[in-house]
Amino acid sequence: QITIEDTDIPSTVGTELIYYDPTGGSIDPENTQTNQVKLDQNYPNPFQPWTTICFTLPKSQDVTLEVFNLLGQRVKMIFKGFLQAGSHPYNWNGLDDTGEQVNSGIYFYRLSGKNFQQTRKMVILR
Repeated sequence: QITIEDTDIPSTVGTELIYYDPTGGSIDPENTQTNQVKLDQNYPNPFQPWTTICFTLPKSQDVTLEVFNLLGQRVKMIFKGFLQAGSHPYNWNGLDDTGEQVNSGIYFYRLSGKNFQQTRKMVILR
């Protein structure tokens, strides 16, 4: 199991949605619209030199799409802001926030919003 430090990336990676309530209460996934948020697997995967990350939002909202390394350090903020409901594709060229190429290896991309976050794994080959 991977230990992620200095971030709140869930240790479970895959198609599972992680629900949380910032007020400390619990959220029932069956009674919330956030269970319709869908973060697709990137393609191609593994990739070189770029990949596409797609997700679908059931309603308009603020979201963040980020890439993290195995140490849990953010390497790229792909998008942060308000999006309309619908499908959204984003291309990532394998560059970090400083414009440098990231090394070959395993990375995680995370889509998060007010009441959800979802994380998937991807591999870059140089």
